Amino acid sequence: MKFIKSRESLTYCLLLSALVLSSCRDPQQLVVLRDALTLPAKQVVDIRSPTPLLTPARSQTGHVCTIIPPPLHIDGTGDLAIVTSEGHRIVPKVWAVRENGQVDVISSRYFRSQNALCFLGLRTELHPPYVAIRIESPESIRVGRITWSSVDL
Repeated sequence: MKFIKSRESLTYCLLLSALVLSSCRDPQQLVVLRDALTLPAKQVVDIRSPTPLLTPARSQTGHVCTIIPPPLHIDGTGDLAIVTSEGHRIVPKVWAVRENGQVDVISSRYFRSQNALCFLGLRTELHPPYVAIRIESPESIRVGRITWSSVDL
């Protein structure tokens, strides 16, 4: 996993700027996958979606966001990370799961949106529809609402 680095910064800054600007509009799809969840340490958790998760034809991104409730917080010093009450810095891994069980990695790019950590999948890397989101955390943590959204840029 990596936080967006400088050599790609212009491209990602433009992409993230478009995401922020487009957040004022309705997303093409917004699905609440779970209101709250405890992620066990080093165990994969599949969260089934009540509806197929899509990226509309004109959309360029699909992303999974999770609210990070206190006492956890997001630290943006250096690479973004969730910081536990013990001071450990962690970043979960996130995949989108197709009906046949194949997965697409979503957690290679991530960003902070207020009190949420969001994992970004680019249209060229995604092969929807998806039936679930798979998350794995290196440590046990309790997270808040988990959502999937696709934004028309």
